[in-house]
Amino acid sequence: MKEQLDELIKLTYDYKTYGASIRCKTNWIELYGSNTEVLPYEPDTIGRFKVETYFAGGSNYKTFLLRFTMGNQEVSISEYSGKIEFTFNVTEDFLKTAVEKLTVVLELWKEFTIN
Repeated sequence: MKEQLDELIKLTYDYKTYGASIRCKTNWIELYGSNTEVLPYEPDTIGRFKVETYFAGGSNYKTFLLRFTMGNQEVSISEYSGKIEFTFNVTEDFLKTAVEKLTVVLELWKEFTIN
C-alpha cells in the first residue's frame, strides 16, 4: 500500500500545481462525477467515481485537498496538513484504482482546459 500512497501524494502535488497554474476556483470543485462542474461525466468510458479538489486561502493557492470517491470507499489527501484519510474498507486494489483514475482525470482536465 505504501507505493500507492506515495503515488497519491505525487498526484496531489500534480493536481495542485496544475490547478494553481490555471487559477482554479478557490473552493470545492467536482472535476469528475455525477455532479461534475468541469469534465463531461462518462461512467461507461472511465467508470463511476468522483474526483474533487479544494483550494483555500484566497489567491495564494497554498491550501489544497484532493478527494477520490468510488462507491462507499473514499480517500482524501490534505497537502496543507500532510494527512491522508480513508474509510475503513479501503483496500490496496482500491488505492491502485484511485491512482489509475486520478491519472486519467488529470490528463482529461489538462486536455479540456486547453480546448
